[in-house]
Amino acid sequence: MFLVLLLCINIIIIPIFFVILKCFIAFLKDQPAIQMTPEYYIDNIEQVKISWNNISDVYILELKNSFLKVAVIDEEVVYSQAKNFLYKYMFSRNASNGGILSVNLSFLKGKNKNIVNSIIDYRQKILNL
Repeated sequence: MFLVLLLCINIIIIPIFFVILKCFIAFLKDQPAIQMTPEYYIDNIEQVKISWNNISDVYILELKNSFLKVAVIDEEVVYSQAKNFLYKYMFSRNASNGGILSVNLSFLKGKNKNIVNSIIDYRQKILNL
């Protein structure tokens, strides 16, 4: 029973607390959750910059909440920017759902589909697709 409780804490409680903490820190710094520059997609919650050339897909994952998911070609680029083991653990959990970077869409302004389409359109414009 004790091992089950520890497993639940490890799998459920710690990641949820970690995400809330990261979002709160970004809020205190008055940072947007994501930024798009001509060079990078920047996730300020995860503190990761990804070149547009390394992004393979952007989509919505519907669970209890809706998540913006970003899949990359070379996941090592993301893992190399991880600040500690907990970040690497969260990235590996996200990668199991297909997109290594994940942002709760409730943290972004706008309609979910419009947000994702804006990112896809921006990426296509930058890469001349």
